[in-house]
Amino acid sequence: MGRDTTVLLPDYPLDDLRDALAALGFTRFRHLPNGEPVDLGGGLRAAITAVSAPVDGPIGDSALAVADGTACILDQNDARPLQAEQIAAFGPYDAHFLQFSSATWWPLAYDLPARAKAVYGRAARRNGLARAQRFVEQVGARHVVPNAGPACSLDDDLFDFNDLRGEDHNPFPDQSVFVDHLHRNGHPEAVLTVPGTVLEFTRGRCEVRHPAPDAFTPFRDRRRTCGRTRPGPGHGSNRSAGPGDRPGHASMSSPPCGTGSSRCCGSPTGSARVSAGRCAAGTANRAVTASGSNGTWWSG
Repeated sequence: MGRDTTVLLPDYPLDDLRDALAALGFTRFRHLPNGEPVDLGGGLRAAITAVSAPVDGPIGDSALAVADGTACILDQNDARPLQAEQIAAFGPYDAHFLQFSSATWWPLAYDLPARAKAVYGRAARRNGLARAQRFVEQVGARHVVPNAGPACSLDDDLFDFNDLRGEDHNPFPDQSVFVDHLHRNGHPEAVLTVPGTVLEFTRGRCEVRHPAPDAFTPFRDRRRTCGRTRPGPGHGSNRSAGPGDRPGHASMSSPPCGTGSSRCCGSPTGSARVSAGRCAAGTANRAVTASGSNGTWWSG
């Protein structure tokens, strides 16, 4: 990305993010007023809702809304905005990207009895799914895309923290769990993606292209796909006995809005396009680019 790209910044109380990006060589910045739609030219509109409570981290967090005349997208990531009506007013949205899994190590990294970890972990899992569902219902987008989580533990000592068996006390449910949760609660609009998936939205329609016909294999057989055959010592002693590898969900046998390598929900011709991040964890934090007639904008 060219360092002359204009960077859209949230209305944070501190300039830490701007300073960090300037240190990387970026020179053009534009602060957007909190929650207010801004016309960027060429039919492109954007709004960034900033949050800065202690739970949102040292500099804050934000949700980004973008519309180009063919589609409207909300990338909430792991932000927890309170201005639900203000965000909804920017829509109606074609797609809503949001986190659904815990972003902290509570209670797994704490010295607690196994029973206490199970109780607190069960609450964290349940609360995270319920909170994400409330955001989904407040926004009312035509399509919902789980992203920005869960955490991925690759070390042997931590590997079993991953949601390999679908245990109800694991605070890190994966994308398929949230999709099934939404389906059970009357929300069939969820879209499951994997690294390399490309989504194209236009006027309420969605086209999904997966990188391979067997893109959902990692969800069907988590342990064998990851090449691990034993539980990690860091979590195994605190885990209740399970039935073995978790079977595939209904959403895996008929994934919503995307079967095999390609599925078209309509006949899109617009240009609103999102590509899932390629990284070891299978998910990535936001990096959204939007192109208009007057240049390229980036919000990260």
